[in-house]
Amino acid sequence: MRNGRPYAIKIAPAAVIAFAALAVGYGLGELAQLGEQAQLGERDVQTVTQEVRQTGDVKRLCMTVKTGERIDAMSCELIDPLSGGVK
Repeated sequence: MRNGRPYAIKIAPAAVIAFAALAVGYGLGELAQLGEQAQLGERDVQTVTQEVRQTGDVKRLCMTVKTGERIDAMSCELIDPLSGGVK
């Protein structure tokens, strides 16, 4: 522990980014496979969104990966009110 914060809190943003990259990579692979199997006109676009959700005084950073209207992955992390980082 350095500067009063555990190591896990320092690497949490990197873990969230790595998860998003894996989810996007997996989704793109699935889209490519679907395109090869059925040559349909337009393909659904995959989107990654981040938003801060607040319930009372509790804030969460939520990430959602969607293909078209289908939710492929969703993850929420608590935001530390003192440091502003995710837990």
